[in-house]
Amino acid sequence: MLKDYEQAADELAAIVAASGVTMTAEPTTRPDWTGGEQAGHYYCALRKGPHVGHAFTYSVGSGILAQWASEYVTREPNSAGACGPMRWDRAEFKSPRYRAGHLTVYQAEKLALVRKVYRPSIADVVASLLLDTSNWEADMSFREWTRTDLAGCMEWKSPADALDTYEAIRASARFLAAAFTPEQLQAARDCASRL
Repeated sequence: MLKDYEQAADELAAIVAASGVTMTAEPTTRPDWTGGEQAGHYYCALRKGPHVGHAFTYSVGSGILAQWASEYVTREPNSAGACGPMRWDRAEFKSPRYRAGHLTVYQAEKLALVRKVYRPSIADVVASLLLDTSNWEADMSFREWTRTDLAGCMEWKSPADALDTYEAIRASARFLAAAFTPEQLQAARDCASRL
């Protein structure tokens, strides 16, 4: 299963690279977020050439941040032997508390450092958009969209929240259709469905 996941991730990354889509991502806040308070939020801007672009907020949970920190960042002591402000011991992020979001004050402070350093990969961001738009049909009305599985599984605080989500998915679908050839888009959807 893990091998298929890794293969799908590699294939999707290759499709995105071949398409010429680029991305910038910067940490941001998201006051409308109702998930775990330890999540990381990133303002992402996808571009293809000078005229095709899409900007949005992408969020990841504390478990993703902790996994990244435990795998990719190493502790580098300064001359006094103490860890610098953006360094940490990889082993400290192996705690299951990070995945559950139940953190001590110390762990929350360390995770805050990780949120500043971490950046989502372009393949992860594109995969998220592909999955969000998987039931999308060209020129789908809001009324038609509310009958899809994605719209049906959400709990909306207000009709305005549902409309905002519809508009965001519509913008994502339009960007994907403009940024990828039909063949690339279908291959990318196939890869994303395996992630």
